[in-house]
Amino acid sequence: MPSPTSLPQRADDALLRQSWERCQAFSYSLSQEPQDLSQGALRQLLEQQHNLLHHSAAAVHELAVQVRPHHSLVLLCDAQGTVLQQAGDPHFLQRAERVALRAGVSWAEHHRGTNAIGTALFTGQAIRIHGQQHFLPGNRILSCHGAPIRNPYGHIVGVLDISGPADLEHRYALDMARLYARQISRQMLKSLCSPQHRLLHLHTDPSLLEGPLSGRLLLEGDTIVAADELAASLLGQDWQKLPGMELDDALELARQHQRSAALHVRPSPTTRPATLARAPRSQDRLLSDDQQDVLEPALRAMNMGLSILLSGESGSGKEVLARELHRRHRAQPGPFVAVNCAALPESLIEAELFGYEAGAFTGARRQGYAGKLRQANGGILFLDEIGDMPLTLQSRLLRVLQEREVQALGSEQTHALDFRLISASHQPLEELVRQGRFRADLFFRLQDYICRVPALRERTDLGEHILSELARLSEHHGTPRLHQDALLHLQNYDWPGNYRQLRSVLLQILVQDRPGRIWRAADLPALPQLNPQQTAPAPAHAAAPIAIPTASNQRERENAALRAALAQHNGNISQAARALGLHRSTVHRRLKELEATATASGHRPESRESAWQ
Repeated sequence: MPSPTSLPQRADDALLRQSWERCQAFSYSLSQEPQDLSQGALRQLLEQQHNLLHHSAAAVHELAVQVRPHHSLVLLCDAQGTVLQQAGDPHFLQRAERVALRAGVSWAEHHRGTNAIGTALFTGQAIRIHGQQHFLPGNRILSCHGAPIRNPYGHIVGVLDISGPADLEHRYALDMARLYARQISRQMLKSLCSPQHRLLHLHTDPSLLEGPLSGRLLLEGDTIVAADELAASLLGQDWQKLPGMELDDALELARQHQRSAALHVRPSPTTRPATLARAPRSQDRLLSDDQQDVLEPALRAMNMGLSILLSGESGSGKEVLARELHRRHRAQPGPFVAVNCAALPESLIEAELFGYEAGAFTGARRQGYAGKLRQANGGILFLDEIGDMPLTLQSRLLRVLQEREVQALGSEQTHALDFRLISASHQPLEELVRQGRFRADLFFRLQDYICRVPALRERTDLGEHILSELARLSEHHGTPRLHQDALLHLQNYDWPGNYRQLRSVLLQILVQDRPGRIWRAADLPALPQLNPQQTAPAPAHAAAPIAIPTASNQRERENAALRAALAQHNGNISQAARALGLHRSTVHRRLKELEATATASGHRPESRESAWQ
């Protein structure tokens, strides 16, 4: 193996120097061309690491979206340094492949020399290894940032790494790796909640007990069962020694060692022991690629201070998208306050939004109520189903949005407001304005940027989503097996209830499932046909042959076949794809190519929305 150059002069960090010394001691065993696991061995490893992969899924996905514009990758590794998963910029992935930064390869120090993954595992600390600091010359195209992932008992179970090209500055990557590794650990802790366990928040400042920087303790009776990193730090204890300690003893030791500030403890407001051990709700699913496409411009609009109007069918995930915008919008880190204008009685909406003074009306709280507008100060106000807001209140809301101050019922005092506004409606607000049911001036105030949320049936990966959602819902049971005709039936259904309806159908399948059963299309729960124009999907064998017009070359024949299939199936992309033997995503791509060709040639293409629904 080629001898590595000496450690860069400016790299005086003790952890880095010690790592190089270790690598020099066993440099004879290092390999520039590491051995990959076989596909079978990798599959077995992924099955063994199911728990880590499950609890890391949301964090890896969210982090990958954030690092992709910076030409970087997120890598999830096990406790031996083997890469389990990578996500992020596909272009940089090609460069990373040259140095074996891929699933199935071990990046432990004794395999790949000094690097962020292996060195973080050896030291138990988050570390940045940039360019020339890598021991092996071939790895010096990388800038890597690794943070250990610890389970709720303080033991290292993996590493979260952000890697990018060494010729770019990645100033905040190490902090982000630390943050998301801590988030994964906390997700593991929450999964241990049960009717016998209670989750406590811990902090020196009582006003921060429910914030992201509070520590978490899991208790059985008065005994600590598990904890997170922040709780161990606040208590001044070795994380691995906390399980088994009595809470009072741990707090007393903390008082003795930290005389400057008392610790405050409060039960978690989100702990619902009966449900935390189950799989997350359907609305907590990861965003699809289609939703990501509409999310990014909406986030840019929010960063410019614009109001966002989410338009989409009921059940299409408008609140999920709104919460995702809140999570990614760093300029307004305050609370996410949601108000469903359709769920509140008309008589209560005004008090709920604007608040009231004590004694303002019969039944008012003795201490008064601040109202949702003031609660959202510094954060995000989400007005769901804004189209159902009474006309009498629309003018008052408009004034609040213009003046950015609110006056509670029964009060002479005004309060300044600073929040971002997201509204949502399944009704077309323009039509409500024409009908006189919605104020035009409020409509224009709400729709600085209109974001259309795609319906479930528009997902290009609908089949894959149905299978993954079924597997997620049946996490603690055997996953039902769907025959291909059943999956096609579900793919071709119109889903008028969107994600809510899909979850209901999948739960019915789960309840009625039995060992060895294979679900055929005829066995599926009844799917109501709410659209009078909609007909049940035809079986695959019943599809009539497609008449394909003659054309001069292969590409034109393919395009003609595509148009004919869409015409025959009334624009239903799923049915047309099945008739042509293509995947839905392929049909979507071909349609985009057709539109681009028509635009480039100067012909205005027919609206895809109207022609190819």
